[in-house]
Amino acid sequence: MRVLPLLFLLLFVQAARADEATLGASDRAAIRAVVEQQLAAFQRDDGGTAFGFASPTIQQQFQSPDNFMRMVRTGYQPVYRPREVQFGAIVAVDGVIDQRVELVGPDGAPALAHYVMQRQPDGSWRINGCFLTAAIVARELDVRLVDTVCVTSYEDGAKGTGIKGKVTVLKTIAGDGDGYLIIDDLVDTGHTARVVRELLPKAHFATVYAKPAGRPLVDSFVTEVSQDTWILFPWDIEPQFIPPIARR
Repeated sequence: MRVLPLLFLLLFVQAARADEATLGASDRAAIRAVVEQQLAAFQRDDGGTAFGFASPTIQQQFQSPDNFMRMVRTGYQPVYRPREVQFGAIVAVDGVIDQRVELVGPDGAPALAHYVMQRQPDGSWRINGCFLTAAIVARELDVRLVDTVCVTSYEDGAKGTGIKGKVTVLKTIAGDGDGYLIIDDLVDTGHTARVVRELLPKAHFATVYAKPAGRPLVDSFVTEVSQDTWILFPWDIEPQFIPPIARR
């Protein structure tokens, strides 16, 4: 089986809401510096330094830098050897500090990493976990190949308004989807899902949330919500449309 994530599922997706973390500028800078320095250590294969930025809980779990680096190399390639790194928002999800980082892995595939940060008794910050949600699914299902189908359907500023643009397929894969598991966060009207279903009719389509209009298009979902329910995901923390970094 192969996992085909349209959007990387967020570990914290069941949280009721995510708020901009109330941290001072110095804490924000310190959190970013810790993540940047660990990424730099991975690039140098400096396991000792990278391990030093992990929280005591993580260090106890892995026991040694060698064990830690083995885990990163085998399960976290976008973190181990990123082509691109863009820092996003720092949010608080039920009191947990989450630093969002957008990565492009060594294979060119995008990945969304969530760094769970932990303040230490001396006031410093350590990394208490990094979650690449596609990697979590792949590990639990013993999947060896992760790929993406990339589509766009919302016009600029229209997300959340119900106004859809033309569905454009930016990237697809060969075949009819046989043996693939497609994962998305939400099926809403089914406008986009219908196009993906036509591209890969034999794939198993799973979402976290499903609304009535789109529910017939998916094979599995966790929670059904009404069509007029607005779900606030941690990546939708702004009350209005915010242009992507590339357009600013």
